[in-house]
Amino acid sequence: MTNRSELIQQNYNYNPDMLISRDFIEKRPLSYSSLKQFRKSPAHYIYYLQVRKKTPAMDLGSVVDCLVLEPEQFNSRFIVLEKPNLRKKENKEAWENKLIEASKKGLTVIDTDTYITAQICQQSIYDNAEAMRYINAKTAVQNTIYWRDPKTGLKNVSKIDLEAVMGNEHFIVDLKTTNNGEPEQFIKQAAQLDYELQAGGYTLAYRYKRFLFPYFLFLTVETQPPFNVTLMFCDDKYIERAQDEYKGTLLAFNNCIEQNSFKMGYDFYFANEYKTMRIPTWKRQKLTTD
Repeated sequence: MTNRSELIQQNYNYNPDMLISRDFIEKRPLSYSSLKQFRKSPAHYIYYLQVRKKTPAMDLGSVVDCLVLEPEQFNSRFIVLEKPNLRKKENKEAWENKLIEASKKGLTVIDTDTYITAQICQQSIYDNAEAMRYINAKTAVQNTIYWRDPKTGLKNVSKIDLEAVMGNEHFIVDLKTTNNGEPEQFIKQAAQLDYELQAGGYTLAYRYKRFLFPYFLFLTVETQPPFNVTLMFCDDKYIERAQDEYKGTLLAFNNCIEQNSFKMGYDFYFANEYKTMRIPTWKRQKLTTD
């Protein structure tokens, strides 16, 4: 009789029995994105490793990042193509050939609407004086920092959008695209999407790798009218909690490796008496006034 793992591999093209070891983490360090999936369950992490799907929102975010932070790199990363009517055989073949050619050149295909929206987001940020203070003070963009957690020994990677220095102060800025940038709504969104993991992981990367304690803020831009721009600062209390979240998640991941528990679903957290501690932003009017 075919077992569960075989059925999954045959029908969903991934191996739920994938072995995760410390050697594997050395080659594939833990990131915000992977830990976010692990916090759902170990099984989600395994699925994420093997079946990563890009969404239109992700593509738009990548284009905005590029246009805002590295506009000179746009033509080497993206190509704007309008998808034809694929019901016609000749159109389908021509389109597939264009996708193949783009892939060979290492280009991501985006449509005209995505490009126009990204351009408006770019200009909205460039028109915002406060946002430009940080962009003009940048010391690095799209920087990747590898670092090791001292307690678990696990290797991590933090991919930082923007680093800036003003006076003697260091800043980490994470650029976010969102449908609704209204501050209270973004706070709720940040809690739901585990953005505190980014704040915690990125500031820990600075501490362990560079012995620095930067300020952290989210720069948000709406992807629909009126395309508002907002700067959301993370105070010391938020960062302390965020770092605790990140370190607690690493402890749980370490337990999962030691117990070879990556087949487990939500029951993993109950078995280990570990529960993900969410920052209940929606229960407070303002995080910083708690």
